[in-house]
Amino acid sequence: MIKVHFTPEFSADLKTESGEPTAFEAVVAQLWRAATRARGLGERKTAHLMISIDGRRRTSPPLPGEYFGNLVLWAVPHAAASDLVAQPLRHSASIIREEVAKIDSRYFQSFVDFESSGAVEAERLVPAAVNGEAAIWPGLDVASWLRLPFSEVDFGGGPPSMVMPPYVAMEGLVVILPGGDGGVDAYVNMFDRFADDFRRFSHCF
Repeated sequence: MIKVHFTPEFSADLKTESGEPTAFEAVVAQLWRAATRARGLGERKTAHLMISIDGRRRTSPPLPGEYFGNLVLWAVPHAAASDLVAQPLRHSASIIREEVAKIDSRYFQSFVDFESSGAVEAERLVPAAVNGEAAIWPGLDVASWLRLPFSEVDFGGGPPSMVMPPYVAMEGLVVILPGGDGGVDAYVNMFDRFADDFRRFSHCF
């Protein structure tokens, strides 16, 4: 697992280079391009992201923050690997922004309607993704912990001094969370042969 830290200053530069998107979109765009470069994907390869989308704020009306249940769907931005590498960062960020915006209240409702329609059983549909895959190739599976209130957690000894995700043996898994200095930390599972290049590209525009 690789830890990439973006300082507040570098995070601000990312947002500027990305055309002022959200901090999450800017960071993911940078990691996507860095992973594509490090993996050396050919011109004909399509690189994709799987971004988990929390439906609590996107349903109408929004669900309470303490709602406990599986209300997560995925946005799947994709682009030619050659375009991700050749185009500026704002190109990658705009692709991410457009795909995330599509996962709105109507999309969540359509998913609920489809799931309850009986079509899954009637048409004998099967999952397109297999749980427990060892590699998400040639993409990344991204989860954001940026809004989780880690600083408010207290089991009697004060707030945590460090938070990090557990190790999951799946290449391409990415977890993004707040850095201790106000920046952003990203934990990325990457094959060893790509690790050095990924670290280098993660801080190059």
